[in-house]
Amino acid sequence: LASSSTDKQLRLYQYHLRPNLIDGSDSKLEFQYIDSIPSAHTRTVRSIDWSPKGDLLASGSFDSTASIWSSNHFEQKVNQAGLNSEDESGRPKSPILDGEEEGEESWECLMSLEGHESEVKGVSWNRNGNLLATCSRDKSVWIWEILIGNDSQENHNVMQDDEGYEVISVLMEHEQDVKSVCWSPVEDLLCSTSYDNNIHLYAEDVTADGDFTLLHRLKGHQSTVWDASFSPCGEYLASCSDDLSIRIWHREKLAQGGVEGRDGGLTGGWRIGRSERERWTCVSVLSGYHSRTIYSLDWTFATVHNQNESQCLGMIVSCGGDGIINVLKLVSFMTI
Repeated sequence: LASSSTDKQLRLYQYHLRPNLIDGSDSKLEFQYIDSIPSAHTRTVRSIDWSPKGDLLASGSFDSTASIWSSNHFEQKVNQAGLNSEDESGRPKSPILDGEEEGEESWECLMSLEGHESEVKGVSWNRNGNLLATCSRDKSVWIWEILIGNDSQENHNVMQDDEGYEVISVLMEHEQDVKSVCWSPVEDLLCSTSYDNNIHLYAEDVTADGDFTLLHRLKGHQSTVWDASFSPCGEYLASCSDDLSIRIWHREKLAQGGVEGRDGGLTGGWRIGRSERERWTCVSVLSGYHSRTIYSLDWTFATVHNQNESQCLGMIVSCGGDGIINVLKLVSFMTI
């Protein structure tokens, strides 16, 4: 588990199951602080996201940069310390026991992504870990192709250099501060939310040398949209807002067709007209669960066995300025 803060640091934690030796009841889940990156950025670190493989950590900061971190020694350090062993109190041993400074030689900044003109508000990896999206107060969304750590590196009409990354797209579709970005778990479909009350969806346009393009603009919220999250099956999208509501959006495919996209599947590489072959509509508005701004939400990655709709929907966790965390179980929707 990684956390970020106004103290400019990144902190790492490892979970540990401690068995109850007294009555043999279920093990207790504990998180143990194990490491930190003391000087990750020069200002508040606003957003972090692990790559799908869990070997890279991306961070976005108010210093207008995003960084990608890796550690060749971190796993070895944890194993040597023996997180599965306990001290005299029965708690897991900490790996920081050998006199090293916290963060010393544990984490390396592989690259610093510069280009945004103001605070970076969000970072998000796509499902393959080869694309990173960032968003900023400068009203833009950037998509970076990360060339380090990927087995297959393709040159999509973009010259590769020694930096380890390439800028694929710079999207200037929002009229105000962009608050968050997130990728679909099943395709290279990117979502952004903004202070302009709108939600944007982007996908790769293979007719434009691999650039991403705006597909849909979802309107409905009456104030700032702070965050969004796709359902596990990718057919639904949840968004939360300063208007104290959570909206559920559903994709309806109006026609079939497509060509191969960046990942070799019918993911983002639809020819011109994809926006006319599908539509996203609001199917539910959830209100009354928070009394102040809803800042963040996440959709559970529940297992889908038979593509049953209720299994696909799973649960949504939301948190707001009212200090409340809600867990909502979604079963079905009635179209509004």
